[in-house]
Amino acid sequence: MIVGAKGLRAADRGIPGKFSDKANPYCIYEIPGKSGTKFQTKIVNNTVNPVWNHTGEIAGYSPGNSLLFTVWD
Repeated sequence: MIVGAKGLRAADRGIPGKFSDKANPYCIYEIPGKSGTKFQTKIVNNTVNPVWNHTGEIAGYSPGNSLLFTVWD
């Protein structure tokens, strides 16, 4: 389960024409190096403290596999 994140920075800050101090974050999770295991949460708009409450199951996951979580805006 991916619950959420806190205190993210808004990646749009400092980009000409974009002045938002909020983010539109989502999280991608996967087993590195194993094809077909990449999944994504929903996007939560206008927040730096997103709550996803995302439940998912990665087919092919075995105890001891590494998981990679990446948060994007």
